[in-house]
Amino acid sequence: MLLKMKKICVVFIVLFMTFFVTANEYDDYKIGISYINDGFFEESERIFESLAENPKDPLLIDKVNYYLGISRLKLAKYETAVSCMAKAYRGKNQAVSANAGYYLAILYQLLENFNESDKVISGLAKESYSSQQKEKIAYMTVVNKIKLGSTTLAVESVKDYINSGYKENKNELLKELINYLIEIKDFNKSILYLEDLLTEPGLTRVERETAYFNLITILFKTEAYPDVVKY
Repeated sequence: MLLKMKKICVVFIVLFMTFFVTANEYDDYKIGISYINDGFFEESERIFESLAENPKDPLLIDKVNYYLGISRLKLAKYETAVSCMAKAYRGKNQAVSANAGYYLAILYQLLENFNESDKVISGLAKESYSSQQKEKIAYMTVVNKIKLGSTTLAVESVKDYINSGYKENKNELLKELINYLIEIKDFNKSILYLEDLLTEPGLTRVERETAYFNLITILFKTEAYPDVVKY
């Protein structure tokens, strides 16, 4: 009887200690979140790094890796941010995985690994994101296609971006695409997109003058002299 009571006490102590440790871990997790919200990313990195090194609650690990990745992203530690964000992306928590995939694509692009960024984006369930995130995903898709030298896909991606009604980065994308088309000497498409860019509001004087200069230069190169007169 005494031995049985001892066993029960041992089990109770183990369960209590497990609960106590898990509760402390969750408290640290909440403190880390508050640091992120307040912009103290060095402090949040320290907390989530500690939690990631010695996780007690398996249900929390995906969130820990995600917020560790966010902390390092904000601190411009892109290479180390990728590893923990990738773990969160491949984790079992689907809600965390979706957000992690979005930021993983951003991180790969910041590291100029456009192929991996493009791969991650192709696997995202885009309907699950906010309108702002969808716009960012569409923008990153165009940039990836341009940097990977996929001319046809880049042009199609720009069309998709414009047809979706996105405007925030439209001018930047058009300039990015135009520079790429000029670089590969696809002057016909360059002219089309330069003319499109010149109809856009919000261009600065320098941007507008640069667009006109590029357009006139290309028209001369292609010997489209009657069109030069228009500009």
